[in-house]
Amino acid sequence: MVEVVTDLNARPSPAWLGFVRTGKARSEIRHRLRTMQYAESVAMGRRLLDRALATAMIDPARVDEPALERAARDAGAGSVEALYADIGLGRVLAPVVAKSVSLIIGTVAEQVIATSMARAMPMVIRGTEGSTVEYSNCCLPVPGDAIIGQMRGGHGLTLHRAGCRNARRLRARDAERWLEASWAEDIKGMFRSRVVVQVRNERGVLGRVAAEIAASGSNIASVSSEDENEQVSLMRFQLQVRDRVHLARVIRRLRRLPQALKIERV
Repeated sequence: MVEVVTDLNARPSPAWLGFVRTGKARSEIRHRLRTMQYAESVAMGRRLLDRALATAMIDPARVDEPALERAARDAGAGSVEALYADIGLGRVLAPVVAKSVSLIIGTVAEQVIATSMARAMPMVIRGTEGSTVEYSNCCLPVPGDAIIGQMRGGHGLTLHRAGCRNARRLRARDAERWLEASWAEDIKGMFRSRVVVQVRNERGVLGRVAAEIAASGSNIASVSSEDENEQVSLMRFQLQVRDRVHLARVIRRLRRLPQALKIERV
């Protein structure tokens, strides 16, 4: 007997392409993933443009369809929807389109728009943006961290922790592609974070550490271990946590282990 469990909100994952058996299945999954990415990019682009317009003191409700269509043509997009998708993927910058719109509708806001990336309202991250938002692997931000975002051409928005050294270096070279971001208050889901645990090299210590992580409500996405010397080992965990508070709770619990010598987030 086979039980099939369905979910109206289920979404395919790129990982499925690694184990499906038929070409038809792979084709359907790829088609669905492309459709999802496009729809998510359009939604993200609309949010980014509304934010840029508001920063430029333009009420988005005042911008009619002909003005948007002209802005789309100016940006080389075939339609307003395609313009939104290009903005959502970082191919076109929202402040640039907002400036074009301001000229079309006769609003003088060039100085405001020129500084909008530095003074704009933060982009609110809800955790439901799908493929249009990535969490940078160099610093893995989680809810509760101060964050900034980079619009990468063709890739959408990549989030970094505000103190990330890579982010500071990249922002110094290409400031116009960066925007302030913040987390929604009701954000849900699990987010990746990395923790390094230095422990006494005793039998069964990995199992004890893993048990404490599980007891704290976190999942282990990956783990690696290496010996520093005969007495001390380093364990590198990639965990799934709800937010910064949850991560702190995991770390406090691990620190109670008698075998734990040092624990840090990386």
